[in-house]
Amino acid sequence: ELAIEHAGKTPRLFAEAFEGMGTRFVGHGAATISGAEVACPSGTCVSVAVTVSPDLVEEYKIPGQYVQVRQTGSEDSPLFLAIASPPSPEAGNVIEFLIKRTDNNAWITDAAAGSGVECSQVMGGGFPMDEHMEGFKYDFPTQNVLLFANGSGIAPIRSAIESGQLGTGSGRTARLYYGVASPDDMPYAERFAIASRPVWKNTWCASRDAV
Repeated sequence: ELAIEHAGKTPRLFAEAFEGMGTRFVGHGAATISGAEVACPSGTCVSVAVTVSPDLVEEYKIPGQYVQVRQTGSEDSPLFLAIASPPSPEAGNVIEFLIKRTDNNAWITDAAAGSGVECSQVMGGGFPMDEHMEGFKYDFPTQNVLLFANGSGIAPIRSAIESGQLGTGSGRTARLYYGVASPDDMPYAERFAIASRPVWKNTWCASRDAV
C-alpha cells in the first residue's frame, strides 16, 4: 500500500524545498484572479481560480506541486499554495487553489475577478507517484492507495485524484480519509461523491456535528 497525505499545513513533501529559503519570493510574473467562490457551506474555504502565464502551466506536471502568491506590488511574505486543479492542457492558462479564510488573506479570498497578483514559478517535486506506484520498487506495482487530508489540505489530493496519475482505472484501489471540523466545512464534497465507485472508497471524519 502507498499512503499520500496533506494536512493543510506545509506537507512533508514540500519541507525540504522551504529550508533555507525563508519567505523569499521566487518571481515568475503577473497573474489575474479569474474568480473566487465559497467552497463549502460554512464559507471557511474559498476556491480561487487564477489565470497565469503559459510557461507556468507548462511547468506544472505533477500533483502536489505548489506556487508562491502575493498581491501585485506587495513586499509582504507570499502565501505558499498547493495547486488544487490537476495538470491538464484542457484547463488552458487557469489554475485553482483552495484557501482557508484567515484574518490576513482577504486580499485573495475576497478578490474580485480581474484583480492582479504575482505568482512564482511552480515549485516542489510533487507526489512521487510514478516512482512509488509503478514498477517493482516494492516487488510489485502498488495495488492499494491510501490518501489522507485535513481541511484545506485536500487541495493537492484533489489534484492527484482528478489527474488520473493514481492509475485506479487499471484495477488499483484507493481510499480517501478526509478530516474536517464539521460536515459544513468540507470542500469538494460533491466531487468526491462522484469519485466513489468500486475502486474508490471515501471515509469522512468530522470532529463535530454540523451547526
